[in-house]
Amino acid sequence: MRLQVTNLMKIYKGSITALHDVSCSVGTGIVGLIGPNASGKTTFLKIVAGLEEPTAGEVYFDGLELMQNKQLFRSMIGYLPQEFGFHKAITGEVMLDYIAVLKGIYDKKIRRHMVDEAIDGVNLNEARKLIIGEYSFGMKRRLGIAQALLGRPRILILDEAMEGLDPEESRRLEGLIAEVAGRSLVVISTHSLSNVFGCSTLLVLREGYMLYKGTPVELIGLADGLVWQVETDYQQMEKLKMSCKILGVQEADRHVVVRVLSAQKPHGKAMPAKARIEEGYLALMNAGVQP
Repeated sequence: MRLQVTNLMKIYKGSITALHDVSCSVGTGIVGLIGPNASGKTTFLKIVAGLEEPTAGEVYFDGLELMQNKQLFRSMIGYLPQEFGFHKAITGEVMLDYIAVLKGIYDKKIRRHMVDEAIDGVNLNEARKLIIGEYSFGMKRRLGIAQALLGRPRILILDEAMEGLDPEESRRLEGLIAEVAGRSLVVISTHSLSNVFGCSTLLVLREGYMLYKGTPVELIGLADGLVWQVETDYQQMEKLKMSCKILGVQEADRHVVVRVLSAQKPHGKAMPAKARIEEGYLALMNAGVQP
């Protein structure tokens, strides 16, 4: 399954432009969508899921235009929105069964198998008979992921899927997403850069523009030669803040070890440091480094 987005633009009422001429092409695997708040991530995902029409541009899956083939793709797309509303007075199991019917899974035996598979995948077996009003935020999030997985979609779109999950559940979900990505295209937005190393491709949006498309390793490479480590004191650290971006501070006895982002050696005692993915992202977003 290949996703191709061509010259995508979205303008809302009041002349608010959420996406500016966005284009990209990605294949089967995990595509990570990152960027600051109000960068256009959710708008992008809604359009790719077929829930919003673009003002201009097209979305293609394997060469077929999405908006002209909505009925065909409806059964192939699983979507988790950032906010998902459930009926609080029914159980999680009943809700998933109802959503499975809406997805066109009419055979009771097949539907039961699909619901069981989704519940097991997100580790909600113990809560399947509880009414949703008794669910925690994290449990509701997992239920939302379960409904997106129903029917084994060929295209799985997840908007901030990890939000509200504890570390153990996040790791479990990462494994599940990796399994799904073996047979499907997975597009997942996230605020956490620590989760992106499983992604085959990263897309970075800022203010509606596609700023970057590449691998996590290539993103780290944008900070090569820009990251420095300085052993100093607090007084000198304050001076460093005026000339470069502080990335991190670690206390050590009577001094501090400071990581900074700078195009030039920021201090006489500064030593080059190996870049991390967060620093590649910051170099892209804040230091004018071009992809």
